[in-house]
Amino acid sequence: MFPPILVMALRHKLMNIESETKLKILMEYCITCLLFTMLCLGTVVIVFKHNGSLVTAFSDHTDFAFHYLCLATVLAISIPLIEYFFKKYVMFQFNFNDLNSSNSSHQMLYVHLLCAYSFVLGLLNFTRCFDNTLWGDEAFSVALARSNVQSMITTTANDVHPPLYYLILQLLHTILGDNGFAYHVISLLPYILILILGVTYIRKHYGIITSFIFVTMSSLMECALVCNVEIRMYSWANFFVLCAFLLFCKILEADKFRYYIFFSFFSLAAAYTHYYALVAVGLLFLILWVLILKSHKNLIKLVISSLIAILGYIPWLKILLTTFSRTSDSWWNKMIPTVKTCFLYLFDHLWMFPILIAVFVAFYLYESKTIVVETKKIDVTNKYKVSFGKPTLDTYNIVVVTSGIIVVLGITIIGLTMSYLIRPLFLERYLFPVSGIIYLIVGIAFSKMKFRKVWSVLIVLVLLTFGIKNFKTIYQSDKQLDNSTKQMVNIVDAQSNDIMITNSSHHSWTILEYYYPSVKIAAVSDCTQIVDYINNSQDAWILWATKLDDNFIQSLKEEGYEIENVSTGYIGAPNMLYAYHVKSE
Repeated sequence: MFPPILVMALRHKLMNIESETKLKILMEYCITCLLFTMLCLGTVVIVFKHNGSLVTAFSDHTDFAFHYLCLATVLAISIPLIEYFFKKYVMFQFNFNDLNSSNSSHQMLYVHLLCAYSFVLGLLNFTRCFDNTLWGDEAFSVALARSNVQSMITTTANDVHPPLYYLILQLLHTILGDNGFAYHVISLLPYILILILGVTYIRKHYGIITSFIFVTMSSLMECALVCNVEIRMYSWANFFVLCAFLLFCKILEADKFRYYIFFSFFSLAAAYTHYYALVAVGLLFLILWVLILKSHKNLIKLVISSLIAILGYIPWLKILLTTFSRTSDSWWNKMIPTVKTCFLYLFDHLWMFPILIAVFVAFYLYESKTIVVETKKIDVTNKYKVSFGKPTLDTYNIVVVTSGIIVVLGITIIGLTMSYLIRPLFLERYLFPVSGIIYLIVGIAFSKMKFRKVWSVLIVLVLLTFGIKNFKTIYQSDKQLDNSTKQMVNIVDAQSNDIMITNSSHHSWTILEYYYPSVKIAAVSDCTQIVDYINNSQDAWILWATKLDDNFIQSLKEEGYEIENVSTGYIGAPNMLYAYHVKSE
């Protein structure tokens, strides 16, 4: 009863729908109830694969009823917001006198094409949510999601990441379910929000060319294909940093107090999601201070915004300093990325480097009016006149693009510098939180080129070609690992009173706990330690990274144990395991 009323109330408020007669309101309520109930039940059955009678589930299971109410409330809030967002930013308002205008019809066609294109790219990424093959860090995320808040805060304080993502994971997994699909969907949500931003806000403010390039790169670059659904914090960090950057740009455009407040909010969200996202928004604040001081604008709004961000992060500041001190002394990573591997992480191919250099050089020359290209139509041909002007480097687009470059290069330089001076504290994937910024400014640069339509179509087609190839490779690998994992989990049928013994660090750390939550797991480094965990009262499952030595197998048999190599394959990722079943004769 409540969710349909919520849908109607939000729609009437957001769409400015006038009050109608009681009969019409009653009819609208009945239709909303019918359609909304069908949507909720369809989501439960199709998406979350609920089996059995829904009536029984509602009657006998309080948890199910609570989860259903949470899902219905989320949908009730989301539907009017999405309708409002698309009505405001996607649908063009034009009068009937413009219907014969080719320009208006072209705009409508491009917008509809962009929406359809983004929807297809979103579906491509969504198909990867059906994978249940987790690697160590993903299984660690699930373990924290399954714990209570206090335990999660304590654990992540001793880890190398802040807690906001894990709080989001804890909240949403109670609604969506405790399975691989649900966890992947939680990571996909910020990517969907980024697509919506690309189709709406970014298209409206930076043009449809920028939007096409941004959506393509955010969907099909290899790092995006991986991180958009990976059960880690990177997609959320990317969303929060991108929102902070868009609000930073909005402050440059319209110096209003509400933009500063939202900028502080998304900056804090980014800072509580990933430490390199904290660096990114810190650089945005620094750039904003420089620009405001240079323009002699009133500092009060920026001071308040900065204080909100600082005071909001103080509760976690001590833990950040402790984490930095601890990782400076000891951390697992031994490799330091190079500038080349950082570039390849974001753009996949080295041939993109000269293209991007040429595009950004052309952008600065055109936008600064250093080079002015005038077009004159003589007869049926276009004549171009090139002249040189006095450079102006303080235009809005130049400041936006330059700020984005500073943030991306700044994170790379800071990460590499700390890695060389202290110890390796930087991985290529730590650049993903700023991928939205770099893809946006690449789109802006292309949109300001001469012959922009030709260049943008070419780059989108090239990116699409290689992106689909990336997707096929990753998807096929996912399917192979997932099939192998399903097969191995069915064969290695460990019960709660059994013990699992492994020398694979990621499996003993978190992976086996995800697939076998009630089974005791022992981590060993050498096969001679296996016998310390085997006794006659329980079955043992040995999951070994290499094939066990024949002499060791013979020694177990001589001690009265039966040992059988039941399978070889994957349980999660990244390495293959040899599975042995040991029981007393």
